Order: sequence, then structure tokens, then C-alpha cells
Amino acid sequence: MPDAGGTAAIDEPQAQPSRAWLVLVGLTLLFVVLRLPVIQRQIPAQDEDYFAVPGWTILEDGLPRIPYMPVRDPESAFYRTDEILFALPPLYFYWEAFFYGLLGPSTPVARFSSLVAGVIATWILYRLGRVFLTDGRAACWAAGLYLFSRIVYFPAVMTRPDMLCGALGLAAILATWRYTQTQRLSLAVVSGLLVGLGGLTHPFALVFGMQCGVWILLAGGTWLRRLLAAVLYSLAGAAMVALWLPLILKAPDAFQAQFFNNVLGRAGPGLTSRLLWPWESVAAQVPLFFEHAGPIQAALMLLGAVGVAVIAWRQRDAGLRTLALLIWSGIYLHMACQGTHPTKGYWCYTGALMFLGVGVVIREGLRLLESRPVMVRQVAASLLGLVLAGLLVPGGGLRTVVAHLQHWSDINYDAPRFTQQLLEELPQHGEFVVDPGYVFEFYLSGRSTVLALNFPFFFDVTGRPYDVLVAGPYSIRDGVPDALGAQFVRSYGDREDLFACFAELYRAPQTDILPAPTGDASSP
Repeated sequence: MPDAGGTAAIDEPQAQPSRAWLVLVGLTLLFVVLRLPVIQRQIPAQDEDYFAVPGWTILEDGLPRIPYMPVRDPESAFYRTDEILFALPPLYFYWEAFFYGLLGPSTPVARFSSLVAGVIATWILYRLGRVFLTDGRAACWAAGLYLFSRIVYFPAVMTRPDMLCGALGLAAILATWRYTQTQRLSLAVVSGLLVGLGGLTHPFALVFGMQCGVWILLAGGTWLRRLLAAVLYSLAGAAMVALWLPLILKAPDAFQAQFFNNVLGRAGPGLTSRLLWPWESVAAQVPLFFEHAGPIQAALMLLGAVGVAVIAWRQRDAGLRTLALLIWSGIYLHMACQGTHPTKGYWCYTGALMFLGVGVVIREGLRLLESRPVMVRQVAASLLGLVLAGLLVPGGGLRTVVAHLQHWSDINYDAPRFTQQLLEELPQHGEFVVDPGYVFEFYLSGRSTVLALNFPFFFDVTGRPYDVLVAGPYSIRDGVPDALGAQFVRSYGDREDLFACFAELYRAPQTDILPAPTGDASSP
């Protein structure tokens, strides 16, 4: 990437409190208030049954595990994961464990750790906006739009490593920019440390790792100094990733089975092949991007990516050229590195850069209005704000918030209370097979618990002895009650409402823990 150092367009702004900073504080508080009902009350989803428990087992016995997935199929992505988890690097689980240590274990607390990462990412993005856009208002627009976008909404309210990895990536970009301005080798080391921590969170860190590495290698100074900086950067990153080695050496066969099956095997052809010939990856990732961001917000983000490239070319601005290269290299590397893997949440990093491009377009639009009368500027700015805010409404989670506010005292709309009700009505002893939406809390209750899943690549509960099946949205969808030959006993909640919890209680045919069903138990 070109050296952006020394150009007036990218001089670091003076660190003074500003109206834009205060506006972003207010937006952050509004974001937290709007997301807390979902974090506190929504039934777990999106693999949260996998990602919530390892942080607690770290505090229990020192190892990240999924104790209710006793997989013994070496072709599974979760082979021996009840003993130790290697399907993904472990840093997110230690981040989660920190919050569990402060607040106790629960799905809402795990989600809160992702929310904090989302707020951190937003403020780093604002700082990057001040750097590249040299305009506090435009930086605030970029960060505010990002904060309330769909690409932040999902990873910031779910128990997943996406948001933490994205925040570390943006921090690495900021540290690398600082290196290009000062040529201080210590900042190259800091960038490497942040990339390494990202790699300890998810292999997606390859994306910003390659971006920062190339940027450092091409940034000013003699070739000897560039090479030294790149070596220090690489060593620092490798040292962080190497912190995983003590865990890997405990069970290298489990590591090979889990990591290779879950990450490398699902991405498609080898990385070099995908980098040189990315079309299969593009065909897989483009639909995921539009599905995740939604067509309206996806179009806005693409407008920013194209707009910043055009503006940088027309203005011959070195800082904007660097930003355009970061955006487009990020998009390309994102798709190539993810390959055919169906994960979506890591657009929280790539999309953040695209929203910086949106900020550039907004900045140029505001500049066009500077020659207009004050009243015209104010009206135009207000209309722009209303339009942009309107673009964030579809899929922004407002319906979910309204539904929870309307049913605030209804236990069926409060997953922790709903699950507690199930626990209070069931015996403590016996073998429980539990839906992904409730399995973490059942495990925390001390019951002998196994995940209700019949997907062999992950876990297949079929054929395991059990006494009670607690079925929910996911196990019913996947036909687990039929696969286990379970007998319906009773149901809870509202199955027809998208925002409400529901569960169906089943018994094994030969168990005496629950009473036998009465009447026609073939259907609820």
C-alpha cells in the first residue's frame, strides 16, 4: 500500500473534545439501550450453544470445552470437544470468561461481552475516521451508521467471536497507520501483537494480517528498515498465536480433527488457490453479504467503497487512496480467505472499512453545501440524516425491541425466566437431551445434559440413552423428537410467535422420571 505519511490530507487531528465526539457518546448509549432487551431476553441462536459454555469451563477447570457434546466421530468438527475445544482459537472464550468472572455465567453475560467488543470497534472506527476523513462530523457519521447497521447488530448481540476479532482488526489497522506516520518500530510490534490476538480469536485475522503486513513492508524508509519492521511485525504476531500451543500439545489429534474439519475443510480449496482464483469464493460470499447486510445497507456500503475510490482518484489524495486500497483489498481478502465457509459475522470488520468510504461520500456532499445559505445547509443536512437513518431501519431490530417492550412482563418473552420455569418443573436427576436454545442453562443447573442435535458433522444425539427431551425451535425443526422416538408430554410458550420462547417436553418410552403421556401424544 502507498505510504500515506507526510500528506496534509491524513495529518493526525488535534485531540480536542468535539460536538461529533459527544454525538457519538449519545449514539453509543442509545445503541446499548436498544440492544439490551435482545441481549437479556431473546432465546439463544446462531451457534450460541457452542460458544457460551467454553468461557465457563475455563473458570471451572481451566480448559475451553463443550461438555454437552461428547462427540467421538473423528470426521466431526467437534471431535472430543467435551474434553477440549479446538474448533476455533480460544481468545474469545477467555474474553467471555472475564465477564463470567465478574457477573456470573449466563447467555446474557456472554452476549454482553460481544456488545462491549462492538462498542470498542465503533470507537476505533471513529478514530480511523478522524485519521482518514480529517472531519469529525464525517467520522461520526461513519461510526454511527456502522454502529446501527445490520453488520454490527448481529455479532454484537450474539455469543460469537466475530465482534472481538473485528475490533482487534480495526485496532491493528490504526496501529499500522501510526507506524507509517512515525516509523517507530515499536508500533510495528504493536500492530503484530494485535493481529496475533486476532488470530487467537479467529482465522479471519489473516485478512487484516495480510493488509497490515503489506502496508508495513511498503511504508517509507529504506528497504532494510522496511524489512526489519516487517520481521518484527511477523514475530510479534506469531508470538501471540503461539500462546495456543500449550493447549494444542495437550491433545494434538483433537486439534487436527476439529480445526481442520471446521475451518480448513469448510473453506474450499487451499488458500493460495483461492487467492489466485477467487471466483468460487466470490460466488459463495456475495449472497451471504447481501443476506447479512440486507440489500439497502449493502448498496449503501458498496456506494461508499466505489465512492471513495472515485474521490481519491479525482482529488489525488494519498490518504484516501490508502483507504480505498484498504477497503477493496479487505473485500477481496475477506471473500478469498473465507472461501465457501458460510459464516457472515466477519463483515463487521470489512464492512467497517466500507462505512469509512460512506463517511468520505458524506463529507464531500457536505462540502458541496458549504457555499449555500445557512438555512439551505441545515435543511439539506437534516434531510440527509433522515434518509440515512431510514436506511438503517429495515432489519435493524426495532420490531424485536417493540415486541419485548409490549410483552415485558410475559415470561414467554423472557428466555432466562422461561428456562428457569422449565428447570423448576423438572427433576434434578436423569439424562436430559436439551434444545440448543436452553442447553447452556440446563448444564449450569448441574443436570446431566446432552445437546439435542442430529447433524453428524457437528453432533448426532440419535441412539444415546436419555430420560427427558426438552425440545425447542431448533430440535423440533430438525426432527429430533422423531429421531429419538420420544413421547410428547406437554408444551410451554407460544410456538407461533417469532419473538416468544416455546418448548415441548418429551419422555423416553421406558423412563419413569416423567409420567406417561395421556390421550393422543402423537402431536402437541
